[in-house]
Amino acid sequence: MNRLWLGLALGCQTPKQPLAIAVQEKSGHLVIAHTNDLHAHFSRARAEWLEGQPNIGGFVEIDAHLDALDRAHGESNVLVLDGGDVLTGTPLMEFETNGVRGGAMLDFMVAAGTDAWVLGNHEFDLGWDNIQAMVEYSPIPALSANLDALDGSGSPALRGLKDHHIFERAGIKVGVFGLTTDGLAHLTGSDATTRMVVVDTTEAARAQVALLEPQVDLVVALTHIGIENDRRLAKAVSGIDLIVGGHSHTPLVTPEHVGDTWIVQAGSYGRNLGVTEFDVEDGRIINFKGELRTLIPGEAPGPVDASMVRMAKEWSDRIEARFDQPVGVLEHTLSRAPAEESPLGRW
Repeated sequence: MNRLWLGLALGCQTPKQPLAIAVQEKSGHLVIAHTNDLHAHFSRARAEWLEGQPNIGGFVEIDAHLDALDRAHGESNVLVLDGGDVLTGTPLMEFETNGVRGGAMLDFMVAAGTDAWVLGNHEFDLGWDNIQAMVEYSPIPALSANLDALDGSGSPALRGLKDHHIFERAGIKVGVFGLTTDGLAHLTGSDATTRMVVVDTTEAARAQVALLEPQVDLVVALTHIGIENDRRLAKAVSGIDLIVGGHSHTPLVTPEHVGDTWIVQAGSYGRNLGVTEFDVEDGRIINFKGELRTLIPGEAPGPVDASMVRMAKEWSDRIEARFDQPVGVLEHTLSRAPAEESPLGRW
């Protein structure tokens, strides 16, 4: 699917101080679809919580559902966001695309119609040069307002990285700013955190809200900080209308409402798609509805896109050709138990 990209690059970096003239608030009906913690899962992944643990999700299904949303509501009324940790998790990471290991994930996101993504901690797993190349290669805005350059200027740590991006959807201006977990130093083994300043997420959020509120009708925080920190952020920082989260792999079946802020998150591995639908009136969200769609093959409200099917198959074939070589035989299931001893843990 090639969705028309309607992002307006208004005020992405500067000025750092709020504008004196407030925007004239408008009304509109908006749909925001979201994914997070894809972890290089471009094809179907096992759903442990479903009977029989079937393989579900993947970009073929994500794309089909996004196509259906565009048909139902119009592309100009739909915004698609990703909550980070695009990388690390499948052999797709071993392939280089346009100078980026794992860069094929960006190709999938662009083809599906993702409008912006936030940097997660796993984006830094392959070191500074890879994430720099990934941000520069990304055809869609890569966001993080709390990763700053070492020079003290407050500018983004990476070339091409943006604090925020302003979109126009449904006749309203939507300011989306990014936040990356401030626990990066102990979450990645690369040298990346020595080459930037990781600002406290609450501090960065307050600055972004102050900057965006005079310019937009709706303020969205696209975060990779985890559900508990999203809840704390909603309590600590007023003016955030919606938090689209990631990092904790939380499948929020029912969106949470903390103060005046809605919080959503879509689980992990592309097995679900979050869909929120609401009206914006006088700068406020009303009539909010949110759902978490389990992406079971064949249940999309419309056909799958043939080009996306081909793209997924081509990458599956490439991975199989390189890695489908037996290196040993297991006599027992190599299972994992996070809180106790397990075969995988012993291994």
